[in-house]
Amino acid sequence: MRHDAETLRAEIDAAFAEREHPGDDCVAYIQKGCCEAYEGYQAQEWLRGKTRQDLVAEGMRREHHDFLHFLRPKGWLFYFSTFATFSLDPDHPAEMHEALLFKIAWYPQEFAPFLTLPERRAVVHFLEYLADVYDERGWGNQAQYALDTYWGRFSDKLAGKMTSRQEWSSQSPAALRQELASAFKREYPGDDQLASLKGWERTVTHEGNEARDWLRGKTWEQVLEEGVEDKILIPFLTVEGWLYFFPAFAILALDIDDPADLATILIFRLWTSPEEISARLLPRERLAIVHWLEYLADAFEKRGRVLNDAARALDDYWAYFLDEELYGDDESTTHAPGGR
Repeated sequence: MRHDAETLRAEIDAAFAEREHPGDDCVAYIQKGCCEAYEGYQAQEWLRGKTRQDLVAEGMRREHHDFLHFLRPKGWLFYFSTFATFSLDPDHPAEMHEALLFKIAWYPQEFAPFLTLPERRAVVHFLEYLADVYDERGWGNQAQYALDTYWGRFSDKLAGKMTSRQEWSSQSPAALRQELASAFKREYPGDDQLASLKGWERTVTHEGNEARDWLRGKTWEQVLEEGVEDKILIPFLTVEGWLYFFPAFAILALDIDDPADLATILIFRLWTSPEEISARLLPRERLAIVHWLEYLADAFEKRGRVLNDAARALDDYWAYFLDEELYGDDESTTHAPGGR
């Protein structure tokens, strides 16, 4: 789809306009005891106290390109519309489009779950625009790669596509709460197994560290009682940590009208990494997830959501486990056949 640069710029600005500044200390990754030469420190100082309009007025230089790799998800999302504005000119000397595409193509899990529907559409249109530009110039097309590997599923031509199953069975929220609590009887994975952290990430202000500190020593029942203050930490949990706390997150997500929209964050992992999750589940856990997805698919459909992620997750993978002849009620883990 061909997009006009000025129309797209207006769409991106409007889509991200409601994002609030995360605070100067949450914009970039800062290494403990780092010196002023560290790029995360330089990125924080570059953006300290600045609005998106300030950046537009100030302009971008080539060295700012490298700083984008050191932004934390909240900082990256807040300033995305400004970076995208400069990226729509592929000849701009700052070459911001390269840095943006790297993150969008290779690390969608760090920010995609937190996008609103207008923001998600704007990102897809941004990629479609750059894919056309790259194709015309004969450049290595990282924008098209991003569309082919992940973002294309949110394109306008697929947004209204109905799942192959027109109606999903839906339990009551009370019944689902009971099923989730009964199905997931997992042991606490241990403090060191809660969050996904590489070596360097243990030394910086990283969401993985914050997720570990938030959940350290807690039961999922405690989290259910306390609630979730910062949903952006959930994708940084290990599979073991994510599954242990899943019943708390899933029960809280049954409140469809909660602006935190935990359901979208949880569905993102079930949709994009189904084999990784399913391989670690007992049949009763797997069935509880399917019933939870069915409830959400039905609720989203009734609310007229243009993009029903729960229905897509069922149709792409999880509905396989509704076949009781293939997947019985034994306590051994089983795998689904190849995705359809």
